[in-house]
Amino acid sequence: MPPPLSNTHLRTPFGFDELLTYLTREILRSQPENIYEFCLTTCQQLINERNNGILSDELIKLDLTSYSLENQEE
Repeated sequence: MPPPLSNTHLRTPFGFDELLTYLTREILRSQPENIYEFCLTTCQQLINERNNGILSDELIKLDLTSYSLENQEE
Protein backbone atom coordinates (compact mmCIF):
# COMPACT_ATOMS: atom_id res chain seq x y z
CA MET A 1 0.00 0.00 0.00
CA PRO A 2 1.45 3.44 -0.90
CA PRO A 3 2.27 5.80 1.94
CA PRO A 4 -0.29 8.51 2.75
CA LEU A 5 0.30 11.74 0.84
CA SER A 6 0.54 13.74 4.05
CA ASN A 7 3.79 11.93 4.85
CA THR A 8 5.20 12.18 1.34
CA HIS A 9 7.19 15.09 -0.06
CA LEU A 10 6.09 15.47 -3.68
CA ARG A 11 8.37 17.15 -6.17
CA THR A 12 7.08 18.77 -9.31
CA PRO A 13 8.93 18.11 -12.55
CA PHE A 14 11.10 20.86 -14.01
CA GLY A 15 8.92 23.31 -15.98
CA PHE A 16 5.64 22.11 -14.48
CA ASP A 17 5.00 25.33 -12.54
CA GLU A 18 5.49 27.41 -15.68
CA LEU A 19 3.15 25.14 -17.65
CA LEU A 20 0.43 25.38 -15.02
CA THR A 21 0.78 29.16 -14.85
CA TYR A 22 0.53 29.41 -18.64
CA LEU A 23 -2.49 27.06 -18.83
CA THR A 24 -4.26 28.86 -15.99
CA ARG A 25 -3.79 32.25 -17.63
CA GLU A 26 -5.01 30.97 -21.01
CA ILE A 27 -8.04 29.29 -19.43
CA LEU A 28 -9.01 32.44 -17.56
CA ARG A 29 -8.48 34.56 -20.67
CA SER A 30 -10.40 32.25 -23.02
CA GLN A 31 -13.12 30.97 -20.67
CA PRO A 32 -13.55 27.74 -22.68
CA GLU A 33 -16.76 25.72 -22.38
CA ASN A 34 -14.81 22.47 -22.28
CA ILE A 35 -11.71 22.96 -20.15
CA TYR A 36 -10.36 19.46 -20.83
CA GLU A 37 -10.54 19.84 -24.59
CA PHE A 38 -9.00 23.30 -24.30
CA CYS A 39 -6.09 21.92 -22.25
CA LEU A 40 -5.58 19.08 -24.72
CA THR A 41 -5.56 21.44 -27.69
CA THR A 42 -3.27 23.92 -25.93
CA CYS A 43 -0.80 21.22 -24.90
CA GLN A 44 -0.78 19.78 -28.44
CA GLN A 45 -0.04 23.26 -29.77
CA LEU A 46 2.78 23.70 -27.25
CA ILE A 47 4.27 20.34 -28.29
CA ASN A 48 4.16 21.41 -31.96
CA GLU A 49 5.77 24.74 -31.11
CA ARG A 50 8.47 23.02 -29.05
CA ASN A 51 9.20 20.59 -31.89
CA ASN A 52 9.48 23.51 -34.34
CA GLY A 53 11.69 25.52 -31.99
CA ILE A 54 9.21 28.35 -31.46
CA LEU A 55 8.02 27.69 -27.91
CA SER A 56 7.41 30.82 -25.87
CA ASP A 57 10.31 32.03 -23.74
CA GLU A 58 7.79 32.09 -20.92
CA LEU A 59 7.81 28.30 -20.91
CA ILE A 60 11.50 27.77 -21.56
CA LYS A 61 14.10 28.51 -18.94
CA LEU A 62 16.92 29.78 -21.10
CA ASP A 63 19.44 29.76 -18.25
CA LEU A 64 19.44 26.15 -17.12
CA THR A 65 22.46 26.80 -14.93
CA SER A 66 20.15 28.45 -12.40
CA TYR A 67 18.29 25.16 -12.04
CA SER A 68 19.86 22.48 -9.92
CA LEU A 69 18.81 19.10 -8.69
CA GLU A 70 19.26 20.41 -5.18
CA ASN A 71 16.03 22.38 -5.67
CA GLN A 72 14.21 19.13 -6.35
CA GLU A 73 15.67 17.22 -3.39
CA GLU A 74 14.30 19.41 -0.60
